[in-house]
Amino acid sequence: MILKGQSINFFSTTGKRGLYKFLIESSALHASNLFKKKINYEYLKCKNPSLRFWITFIRLIISGSIFREKEYVKFKYSNIDVGLYAVSSALRHANSHKSQFFYFINLLRYIFIGGSIIDSTKKILHKVDAVYIDHAIYIHSIYFKLFADHKKIIYTNQYPRGLFYIDFKKKNSKISISTDAIRLSKNIWFQNYKNISKKKILKIIFNPNLIPWCKSTNYKSSLILKKKVKDLDYIIYAHSFLDGNLSYGYDGFINIEEWLEFTIKSLKKKNSRVIVKGHPNFYNEDFGQIANTDKIIFEKFRKKYESKKIIFINEPIKNIDLLKLISKKTILITHHGTATIEGALLGFKCISSSSTFWDNEIRITNKWSNRLQYKKILGKNWGKLRHSNKKDLSIFLNQLYSENAHFGQKFWHRFLEKHIKSKSSLVLHQHAREIDNKKIPIILDQIKKNIIEINYKKEKLSY
Repeated sequence: MILKGQSINFFSTTGKRGLYKFLIESSALHASNLFKKKINYEYLKCKNPSLRFWITFIRLIISGSIFREKEYVKFKYSNIDVGLYAVSSALRHANSHKSQFFYFINLLRYIFIGGSIIDSTKKILHKVDAVYIDHAIYIHSIYFKLFADHKKIIYTNQYPRGLFYIDFKKKNSKISISTDAIRLSKNIWFQNYKNISKKKILKIIFNPNLIPWCKSTNYKSSLILKKKVKDLDYIIYAHSFLDGNLSYGYDGFINIEEWLEFTIKSLKKKNSRVIVKGHPNFYNEDFGQIANTDKIIFEKFRKKYESKKIIFINEPIKNIDLLKLISKKTILITHHGTATIEGALLGFKCISSSSTFWDNEIRITNKWSNRLQYKKILGKNWGKLRHSNKKDLSIFLNQLYSENAHFGQKFWHRFLEKHIKSKSSLVLHQHAREIDNKKIPIILDQIKKNIIEINYKKEKLSY
């Protein structure tokens, strides 16, 4: 029962535009039920930062630290990793990849925004009961840290978990950094966790057309690769060069371009036979400018490094079709993607960064945390690397494919799709205009009922 005459202050980091209307309003309704009070909506606004920040910001520029990677990426203000989140946000802009000048302009802009967020938010923390944070892995990670440390209820929607909330009045301080909350982990418990049949998981993994954002990708036949994959040593999976840089921390590489260059050069020195596979989204028109920029950057790598021993797949090929053609002694390398999960299920040995969306206690790849560790792992032969731990792989897959997560039947997009008239593989902001106003309360109620709670616990999830 909602108590009359009482209300809570529900803040959001973005306005109720497009799809955000459904995320914000369903989250607010959920918070209203938790508190049993009415909702008073507020929008978080950034104002000019304090004199203290201005002095810190100017010192960062004058000292030259802004031009030294190891210094600006570790830049903190009020003990928050502003530099890390600023880099991640700056690299989302296509012009940051075309010019160092624009990269540093974007970097300075986001460092300034980060300081503004901290100083503005500190002034209103006492007013906030619950908050919805969009894109909590970029500069808005700062909001997450501030509200978590001040024991607020946070709602956010983020791959791979979907739409969830955390009550920081409970013992959740171990996940007060957004990426620690989003990461799949044995220590993070959530509603509706259950074992999913391997058959169901394999159906999704080996048929990418079941994944919404892959439906528009026109996959090519893998038969043309049959001769090229003979005696293969490695497959390197390229990622988007714009999306997700440093999202899960700094591992010695400032961006995916640096990581890919280092990987190719290291394997070239070993005289290894390598395939570098472009991400399917490079060839998906639904991704617009991101896909176009990714293709341009990937093509530069192809022109620079392609040879008889380094083969580039610059067209969409299903990963399962490629894996069927190669020896199990081929080592699969990703920075932070799921392609190696398919390989792990089929018995391949895999390498990935520790800066990815599952934590280090889930042992499904051979992980590294800095350049030196990565160099050592790349130097190991097949026999020295570990296979995936089967129990850990099962826990990982049960979380990744849980019913409320991105691939699940209760992911919030599912409640919108049937009301959208346009034919699209993605649910986009413009589709919100197509939804009948009479249906909106029903949709909001469905989304609200499927917002899951996340909790950190010392005892671990088991198989």
